[in-house]
Amino acid sequence: MTESEEVILVGGPHDGDVIDGVDRALVELEIDGLVHRYIRTAATRESGGQTWTVYNYDGSVRPVMASDAHTKQEHQDTPDSSARTGGVPGPAADADADPSRNIAAPDQRTP
Repeated sequence: MTESEEVILVGGPHDGDVIDGVDRALVELEIDGLVHRYIRTAATRESGGQTWTVYNYDGSVRPVMASDAHTKQEHQDTPDSSARTGGVPGPAADADADPSRNIAAPDQRTP
């Protein structure tokens, strides 16, 4: 769909609403601090001589606030080896790690 058109929303808090000017695959509408998402389908509905593309309700998400994004970035910038390797701790993640944490080579563990 390259031109904007009227579409009908199915399900969720906007069930049955017709909105105009949609030219993308995902519609997001904010209500009471939550973002409700509708996804374009190949289905259409006809009523009163109009044909509308159907957008199905996909659920709601809490929007990321600027303060949340800043806190997440600070956490990612820590020198912790598990943060750099996607949460996998151990010597394979950090050359200076304590060998007692090495689960790959138990003979190198210290009592």
